[in-house]
Amino acid sequence: MTPNYKSQRIGVVVFTSAFIIIGAAAVFYGIIAFISFWMRHDELQQLGVGGASSMGALLPIAVGGIFIFSGMSIMRNKLRQLRLFETKTYSEYIKLNPQQIRNGRVACNRCQSSDVRTKALMNKTYHREHYCGQCGATLYYSPEGV
Repeated sequence: MTPNYKSQRIGVVVFTSAFIIIGAAAVFYGIIAFISFWMRHDELQQLGVGGASSMGALLPIAVGGIFIFSGMSIMRNKLRQLRLFETKTYSEYIKLNPQQIRNGRVACNRCQSSDVRTKALMNKTYHREHYCGQCGATLYYSPEGV
């Protein structure tokens, strides 16, 4: 059973969009608080509140920026990884390198070695990387259990 990359991409976008929306709301709140403080700054000084500062508005802006940055970087990295898994497959490798099939085995397209090794990728990717044992070049990826 091949993975449904489209649904995985949708899941990544929905999950990370929540971080981006929360971050944008926090930044918006911080900007509004900062503007309202400066609009009332003279009024506060006349009342004798000399210790009032706009630093309270900077925290939501900073935290919101962290949420936005985190969401966007996670989205970019996961979508790039899914695109790689979807496009760099065995069938695509064979299509691009038909001369690298020797005695029913795949060979490396860089060094021509037939020492192809497999390692499981971690972090819940559920994919394996097939790489050359001699030069270390990644040849293709395959989903686990296929």
